[in-house]
Amino acid sequence: MTQKSVREYQRAECIVLRKTGASYRTIGTILGISRASVQRALERFEEIGSYQDR
Repeated sequence: MTQKSVREYQRAECIVLRKTGASYRTIGTILGISRASVQRALERFEEIGSYQDR
């Protein structure tokens, strides 16, 4: 199974929604992406401090 790239605006929205207390699953449902994609996006943000593409 291939991974679909999470768009930059979706990563930014993940951060905002997580700060409001939303769960990974809820964020994924709202944005139409998987829980794992949400988790990866948030981990990347914490690691490098940016939601932009590498």
